[in-house]
Amino acid sequence: MIKKALCAAITAAMILSIAACSPKSTDSGTSVSQESIPESTTQSESVSETAESSSGEESTASSDTEESDFKLSEEVTKKIDDIITENEMEGVLYITKDNKPIYKSETGKVDDKEDITVNTPLPIGSISKQFCAVSILQLRDAGKLSLDDTLDKYFPDYEKGKDITLMQAMTMRSGIPDIEGVVFDFKEGATDEENTLVVLKWLYEQELGFTPGTHFQYSNTNFFLLANIVEKVSQQSYTDYLHENIFTPLNMTQSGSIYELKDSPQWANGLTYSDVAEQKYAGFAKGAGDLVCSASDLSSWITNLKSGKVISTDSYNEMTSNHSDDPENYYGYGIQFDMYGGIGHLGAINPYCSAEYTNPETSLTVIAISNNINPNDIGYVCQDTVKALSE
Repeated sequence: MIKKALCAAITAAMILSIAACSPKSTDSGTSVSQESIPESTTQSESVSETAESSSGEESTASSDTEESDFKLSEEVTKKIDDIITENEMEGVLYITKDNKPIYKSETGKVDDKEDITVNTPLPIGSISKQFCAVSILQLRDAGKLSLDDTLDKYFPDYEKGKDITLMQAMTMRSGIPDIEGVVFDFKEGATDEENTLVVLKWLYEQELGFTPGTHFQYSNTNFFLLANIVEKVSQQSYTDYLHENIFTPLNMTQSGSIYELKDSPQWANGLTYSDVAEQKYAGFAKGAGDLVCSASDLSSWITNLKSGKVISTDSYNEMTSNHSDDPENYYGYGIQFDMYGGIGHLGAINPYCSAEYTNPETSLTVIAISNNINPNDIGYVCQDTVKALSE
């Protein structure tokens, strides 16, 4: 089980904040808005009451999703309601069984305008890494690359890359330093390609933290590089690749890139997410923390990941196997382990933070996304919710 101290530590490590890398920024990039929730604003819905309950109340489900036969008791529902209230959380807490809803809480607004619902696309931060990992595995399954390839194959000027494999980058065992918190000399209005060159120039001059393959160390840079490899191999933009090979096949119509918000607000039903959309540095979060998903899309993603629709069964088993020998950081390919017998990830991109959990054996999934509490607390919300469900 993840203890709260460990949850706090890994949450802090998993944050990617573009704003932190602005030459004008002086903070750590880990803060989020913490406006308190007015009393009695939390509106939760237990989608169905327990079969053992004597309440006799009819079950309900969201109008666009088939009802689950799995039912929560009133006691468990109240425990989860209390978790939201105690953490003063606005946003979405969405629980599904076999991708069918059994509980949802929807509170707060986006940009003080539109109500947040389970169908609202919201930034998910480092949960984005799973999509990058799957993209690499798709290309591997198609015979277009190997996880044994070294980084210098794709970045010839990266001398240290000759000792680092794609597998080591996927599993945070590369020794590559983290780009989070680094102040880069990005130019106003620069393109994705121009900003990538700035990051690469910095990377080529850095020493590795350890000999590749010998330790685990969380670094967003790994997935920034992997996303750029997806572009090199597929010969299309990373965002286009995701739409064509993941979002469309899985009917994830409420998912896309933060870089689409500014130029295509209609994609997100007119929502602008001004704090995120105004990020100036194109491509910087690519692969590591760049995606926007609704809670319903994200639940569908994590539930259906093992279905064989986007990667092979062998690749799924690889992705969801522990590749770390660090007892406090069990990690697969963009997947974190030891969450009450399940897997998932945490994420943050100012001012949003998120937590994702699923138990592959039971297909029970918990998605939490908020724009008013800090990244540590979103981990506690997910952790405590899973504990309530397990009890």
